Amino acid sequence: EKFQQLTSNRPDAYNFEGGFCSVDNMIHDHQGFWSTESKGEVTSEKNLGHMNGAVTVATSSKVPCLSLESDILRPLDITHIDVLVIQTSGLPLATIRKMFWNVRVDIWIVLFDEEPASLTYHETARSVLSNNEYVQAEWDIKRWCGEDIGKCRRNEVWLRKGFNPLPGNPERFLKRYLRNGK
Repeated sequence: EKFQQLTSNRPDAYNFEGGFCSVDNMIHDHQGFWSTESKGEVTSEKNLGHMNGAVTVATSSKVPCLSLESDILRPLDITHIDVLVIQTSGLPLATIRKMFWNVRVDIWIVLFDEEPASLTYHETARSVLSNNEYVQAEWDIKRWCGEDIGKCRRNEVWLRKGFNPLPGNPERFLKRYLRNGK
């Protein structure tokens, strides 16, 4: 249903079938996603564990693991991304580590869950961003969440080092905006 809604709202958008993981594919069945490697595999989907015969072949399907570089960015000739939002049911690290770092992203918005088992993976994801010259924004995205803060409370904003999404002098801009808005 959500996919149909997305395709009707954005008819010119590109659609890719797959997920982000460290092997060739994941397995999906009526219960969810299963790893073909190990329970601890980092995937973009909530990983129910290693399949170990728990999945019936007749009711399951293979979901290909994608590479941002070879499956998405290079074929579409994308060399720059203004805003990249990573919101997965699994670990954002699965997507971040598949990034093609020659493509510069100005703003990353990454949803980190609060599950204790994920914390080490989240620290690794933050390190990968930092090691590729991104810095966590000094401002908090929660300021723009509106009344439904639950939807964005776990998001973190990371900026390309040296990139400022605000006008050169934000105070002067805001004063002018407020003056013209009245």
